[in-house]
Amino acid sequence: EESIRWETPVKHFMRTATADTEVHGKQIKKNDWLFLAYPSGNRDEDVFDDPYSFRIDRSPNKHVAFGYGAHVCLGQHLGRMEMRILWEELLPRLQSVELDQVQDELGSLRSQESCGRRPAYKFCIFFNWQRFADQEALDAWTMFV
Repeated sequence: EESIRWETPVKHFMRTATADTEVHGKQIKKNDWLFLAYPSGNRDEDVFDDPYSFRIDRSPNKHVAFGYGAHVCLGQHLGRMEMRILWEELLPRLQSVELDQVQDELGSLRSQESCGRRPAYKFCIFFNWQRFADQEALDAWTMFV
């Protein structure tokens, strides 16, 4: 779930307000257009403790990566299954996983050491692969990825 929250496959949608309302002190009139930014929702500090940290053990993890309510993505279960299978197949083949670089809010890549306490929006991971017993196993894995 944290991988899905972090990357958020659905980026945005537009909606039209069906009635006058107020959200966090902001007036919204009937027929106003609303821009729903799902990555922003998945970094909401009112919902997520330390939202700019990737925490694989985050619980609860009530992300909106697949939408919510009547507009929830019909493919959400397939997406979750694909991520589960990816990690089940990938992790046993790795000797280690290390943070290599992070991308800040301006899109600049920095090394992990220069990141400090500033939030990272994207990160690069260095995978240290285990050696495969034979070339055929390596070829099969490469085709899978």
